[in-house]
Amino acid sequence: MKIKSLFRNKPAIVLIMGCLAFNSCSEDESLMQQPIPDATVEQGVLEQKHLATITLPEQVTISFIKEEDGISYLALGKTDSFQGLGPLSNANVLGIFLALTDNDIPVPKALLDASNDQKSKSNASKRSIVDTLPDPVKGKSLYKVFASYKAIYEPPYFCQEPDNPDDYMKTYDNNGMYSRVYKAWPSEWGYNSLYSSGKKNSNKCKKLGFNITNCEFDEDIKIATYKMNIWGNYKWVSDIKIPANYSAVWGKEYDKYDRRAMKVKAFNSNTGHFTYGGVLYFKNYK
Repeated sequence: MKIKSLFRNKPAIVLIMGCLAFNSCSEDESLMQQPIPDATVEQGVLEQKHLATITLPEQVTISFIKEEDGISYLALGKTDSFQGLGPLSNANVLGIFLALTDNDIPVPKALLDASNDQKSKSNASKRSIVDTLPDPVKGKSLYKVFASYKAIYEPPYFCQEPDNPDDYMKTYDNNGMYSRVYKAWPSEWGYNSLYSSGKKNSNKCKKLGFNITNCEFDEDIKIATYKMNIWGNYKWVSDIKIPANYSAVWGKEYDKYDRRAMKVKAFNSNTGHFTYGGVLYFKNYK
């Protein structure tokens, strides 16, 4: 299978919030040198508040949003310069903000209030506290942040075909997390959905997210998120759009436990084929 070029720019991403029925709960399986798509939000049924946007030297933008039911962040960058947040993947949303900004950058109060991590809250309390940061702020280099964790900022690999066919897709259930890893995965092979209920002996979680690379050079994709309603159907919550040749890292910490789901889709309903790679995960189970 031929994997398409990863080095072509594409327009902005949009996060759309709303509500829709989804009936199946079974498993189917120097700064700013070039323009970066903005992580803009169209409000739907959930109240939303933009807290901050960080711009990194690797031409990555990270936006933090307070939503009616939790806190989310969204990082976006071209695949040749952004391969995810690495050692920060296990951090809480406040911890990510602190790790990527200098101590003279104020902390939005909603990030502090939403965090249950006492170490992050203690570090945040040493800074100025503000309601929001209306203008983008400059963040640290990911190379330097990774080095502080003794980690290496590695080149992209999610769109490279694995030598072992079994490595195209793997599902994991360990360390309190239920996740699936895709490598150069063609959509027509199926298994494009992941449900929190797949975890053994548990089904409700408070945290979910992904690190997904769009391997297409001319097609946008999106990750749709859902939660189960009181009638046992999955209700659509959000669409996170990933432009062609871009990687996106998204995470959300919810206020309540629920059964949740994510699905990888083509952004254009007429698109019959697309290839992607990365990780979908659920954490913080009840």
